[in-house]
Amino acid sequence: MKLIVFFMVLLVVMVSGCTSSNNLDFSGLKDPNLNYSWEFSDTVSGGGHTLNSTYFQLKRYNIFEILFNDCNPPYQINYKHEEGHIYINQMLKIENYDDFEYSMFNSSNLNISYDPTFRQFNIAVSEGIADYYAISYFNNSTSDEYFKCIEKRKDDSEHGFKQHYQGFLFVQYALNNKLYYNLTDMILDLDSVRQYNYFSDFIRTS
Repeated sequence: MKLIVFFMVLLVVMVSGCTSSNNLDFSGLKDPNLNYSWEFSDTVSGGGHTLNSTYFQLKRYNIFEILFNDCNPPYQINYKHEEGHIYINQMLKIENYDDFEYSMFNSSNLNISYDPTFRQFNIAVSEGIADYYAISYFNNSTSDEYFKCIEKRKDDSEHGFKQHYQGFLFVQYALNNKLYYNLTDMILDLDSVRQYNYFSDFIRTS
């Protein structure tokens, strides 16, 4: 009987923890130079979703995800990751990333057909920049926990973890080897032929 009561109390605590996510205050994490709004959503897959240059959603973990997922990154680092996408979008004046990507491809003169390979490069670098933005912001155990979640699933391309993993390592590699002066310099070169070649060389030699 005591065991049943214990599990019922535990379940109530967990459920209340899930449903109270809307009450979390991340105002102290917000970059004051960026203008955006955000909210929690039950329908978001992954950690979050940036819809345009001024709005993103975070995934609200449900009880089953908390019980059965081996990795649920803290909300605050998912928040900073999505803010990283907002930072990219506002810096480059992007409203629709797919349109931006396609226009960059059309101006690239790569002489290859538009195919998943080019898109995977774009997704990896974009996600890698947003991950670097979030991880370097905290630079603590929260960052470690977030990266371990990505690393643990680094072979999972279906859910994007492979792209996150490759992208983050590429950003580190590019900055450490002075391919770019800083993260801003890298963002300003997003989806360019030069970046495509840098990334291709990195993948080929890593």
